[in-house]
Amino acid sequence: MEDNYSKEIIKEYHTKLSDYESFCQNIEQLIKRLLETEEINYYSLNKRVKTIESLKNKLIKKGNKYKTLSDITDLAGIRIITYYSDQVDKIAKIIEQEFEVDKENTIDKRKIMDPDKFGYISLHYIIKLNTARKQLREYEHFKEFKAEIQIRTILQHAWADIEHDLGYKSKDTIPRDIQRDFNRLSGLLELADKEFLGIRNSLSKYKDYVSSNINKDDEEILLDKISFVEFVNTNQQLKQLNQKIAEICGGDLIEYDYPEKFLQYFQLLEIKTVRELNSALLEDKDLAYCIAQKILINEKHSIIYTTIGLFYLFYARISKIPDMNKIYTILSKTIIHFDSDNERWDFVNKLIEIFKSFQEKK
Repeated sequence: MEDNYSKEIIKEYHTKLSDYESFCQNIEQLIKRLLETEEINYYSLNKRVKTIESLKNKLIKKGNKYKTLSDITDLAGIRIITYYSDQVDKIAKIIEQEFEVDKENTIDKRKIMDPDKFGYISLHYIIKLNTARKQLREYEHFKEFKAEIQIRTILQHAWADIEHDLGYKSKDTIPRDIQRDFNRLSGLLELADKEFLGIRNSLSKYKDYVSSNINKDDEEILLDKISFVEFVNTNQQLKQLNQKIAEICGGDLIEYDYPEKFLQYFQLLEIKTVRELNSALLEDKDLAYCIAQKILINEKHSIIYTTIGLFYLFYARISKIPDMNKIYTILSKTIIHFDSDNERWDFVNKLIEIFKSFQEKK
C-alpha cells in the first residue's frame, strides 16, 4: 500500500519525468565525449530512466525509506561496459574528476565482496553535475539531479544478466548442491577477465618488440597480423614500389586495414617470416612492377591501397613457378575473383608470358 510520502514522490516524478529523460541523455552524451577525448574504447554505453511503474515497485519494496523524490538516487542511470578490467578504473577516474560524486551512496562491489562470495562485481557511482557545469546554461536546469553510473566489464555484465535470468541474487536462496557450481563459475569469469587483460598487455608488448626489431636482420620475426602491418608501414622498398604502381593508375595511396588476405597469399608460397618476405621483395620488386605495368596500363584508380606492392609481388612469385598447373592451383586457393576457369587459365598464361618477357629483357 502506498503511504503519503510515496504518493507525493510519484506525483512529483510524473511532472519531472521528461526532465530526467533530458538529464540522462545529456549525461550520456557528456560521458561519451569524455571517453572519446581520453581515447578509451568500450563495449557499450547505455542510458535508462526509471519508469513510473518501476518507481512504484521500488517504493513498495523499500517501505518508508524515501521521504522525497531527491532521496532516490537512481532515477537516471548510465551503464558503461568495458572490454577489460583496467578500463573500469580509468573510467572511474574520469567520473571522479568530471562529476560531483556522492561518496556515501557510491558502492565499489569489487572491494566489499567477500573473496569466496558468488556474484558479479562492478562499480556503482552516484553523481551530480560539478560546480563548473552547473553554471552552464545547458545544464543549469539539472543542478540537483542525480544519476547512477554503473561500470563493469563485459564478462561481469554477462554474469549479471545470466544471474538475473536464473532469478538468484542471494547465495542463501540457491539450492546447496548448486552453490558450488555458482562459486566455481564466478571464479572462472574473474580469472577470464584477468587473462584477457594479460593477453591484451602481451600483444601490446609484442607490438613494441616488432616495431623495434622488424628491420634487424638478426631477428627472426614470424609473419602475423602485427608484423605484417608493421612491415607494410615501415618498409622503404615496399613504399617505393607502392608509389610507382600508384603512378601507373593515377591514384592516391591509403592504408589497408585487412592484412589477413595477404597473410594467406604468402603462406601459400611458404613465406613465413618477415625476413623471407623482405628477401622476396628485394629479389622480385622489379618483376612485380613489370606485372603491374602490364595489367594496369589501361586502368585508372583513384584509391590505391598500401598493400598494392605486395599484391603484385605475389603475382611475381607465382609467375616464376615452372608448373602452370601449380600456379592455377595456388590462384584457386585465394579470394582473387575470376568469372570462369577459362579466365583463370588465361591469367596464368598471361603471368607466364610477362615473366618470360621480363627475363629476356634482363
